[in-house]
Amino acid sequence: MDSNDGLRKGPFLWGVFLITFSLLIFQILQTRILSVVAWYYLAFFAISVAMLGMTVGAVWVYLWRERLQSAPLPETLSSFALMAAVAMPASVIFQFCMVNSVALSATTLVAWTLLLGVMAVPYIFSGVVVSLALTRSPFPTGQVYGVDLTGAALGCVAVIGLLNLVDAPTAVMVAGAISGLSAVAFAASAQGVERERLQAKTWWKRPGPVTVGLLLLVLFNALSPARFRPLLVKDDAEVSLTKVFEKWNSYSRIRAEQPLVANPPLWGPSPNVPLGLQVPAVRMSIDGAAGTTMFHYDGTRQSISNTTWLAWLTGCPASIRRR
Repeated sequence: MDSNDGLRKGPFLWGVFLITFSLLIFQILQTRILSVVAWYYLAFFAISVAMLGMTVGAVWVYLWRERLQSAPLPETLSSFALMAAVAMPASVIFQFCMVNSVALSATTLVAWTLLLGVMAVPYIFSGVVVSLALTRSPFPTGQVYGVDLTGAALGCVAVIGLLNLVDAPTAVMVAGAISGLSAVAFAASAQGVERERLQAKTWWKRPGPVTVGLLLLVLFNALSPARFRPLLVKDDAEVSLTKVFEKWNSYSRIRAEQPLVANPPLWGPSPNVPLGLQVPAVRMSIDGAAGTTMFHYDGTRQSISNTTWLAWLTGCPASIRRR
């Protein structure tokens, strides 16, 4: 008897949708995180790791096909989706503890090999889920693949809004919780004896309690000041005590330091700017390396008269001022 007879179509397709939805969110978040802790070109590294991990998962399904065929499909899909859910936040936490410098040394080779392995684990588990869903379900492959692509496409769009709400580490935990929901959906697709078998598992092997735990982790990281964050950014330790503002979005991470009174760093300043001028300002960084300064402005021209275009304009000929 086929172990997949009686598979509930609705929950199964929701499981496929949610696993690919969470996977693309995780992949794009990895490109953003690597752009902050290391360098922008490593976005290609994140994409390569995703392709490698998914391929390893597919090869795993092929090599272990006899053993996987003997197990009920809903149970297998739920188990691997749950492992992917836990692996997503775990991989980022381990990543934040690593030194991601790029130097010509054996240490760099070992460090980046470890990083590749840590980053690839969630993709491996997800690759197993997607491969099994496409090859072993009793439903039309085109339909399952269409749901797969829809989830992936909407995940790419959702990450834009997600990063406007929470920081990247918290967003990774959201992706893990969504993957946990896919495990719940796959478990709900089982019927009869298979469903009873899934319900008889210990609590830490069931997708429901684990997903609730991941949601609690999301709330903790979103609301607690002691949240998970990178320890090293561009090979330098970040001192959280100097931070007054930090915001992630889909293309950068903005960080503002404690306000200070100092000589304004101006490129080609007006000759009208007095020597030794001290102004209140806030130093800002974009993705940990691109720096700029935000000067104090209280709504009056006087507060910016020595530090912006107004000072430059007062030192220019009248013909230029009229333009």
